[in-house]
Amino acid sequence: MRDLIYNFWNYLKLYSPRILPITIISLIVGSILFIVAKKGYMKKRSQKRYTIVSGLLFSLSIAVVFVLTLYGREKGEKYSYCFLMLSSYREAFQHGNTEILLQIIMNIVMFIPIGVSLPLCFERFEKNRFLLGTALSISVFIECIQGIVRIGMFELDDILGNVAGAEIGFVLYHILYFIMKKRRMKIRLNTMR
Repeated sequence: MRDLIYNFWNYLKLYSPRILPITIISLIVGSILFIVAKKGYMKKRSQKRYTIVSGLLFSLSIAVVFVLTLYGREKGEKYSYCFLMLSSYREAFQHGNTEILLQIIMNIVMFIPIGVSLPLCFERFEKNRFLLGTALSISVFIECIQGIVRIGMFELDDILGNVAGAEIGFVLYHILYFIMKKRRMKIRLNTMR
């Protein structure tokens, strides 16, 4: 556990210079979302602040994903890829490699906000197949770029972790939606009495 915390702290130090690019990309994606909302493609809500918060969450999560996976990495000498499914999971759990375990956790956690924010912003993503397809597409795109440009490794395990994170976010969205719906029903019942 101590190694995991130590490695996490080192990752935070490593990624701290990426705050400015994350902010810039968030502003760009947020501006695009603003235009999309004005055109009527986003969910209509009675309260504007929910639309703004969900749009900001989505733009920030997209920016974080792209900056952490594609920005500021050293170009490798050769193409790297791993098509063995669950190989990094075996390495982490059978051999106790905490650095790989942290990478697995980060791959999952990085996509949870996307799984929450897509259904918040767009009605289409309230259906799992659209969210699953989009998360898979984003993850495959990132892995292909990493492999082709040699700024990382194309790994099937990363795709699996990213999609699992988006699915966890999707489940969290539906749990929160159910709780909020139940809460609104309770409020309506209390006001009718």
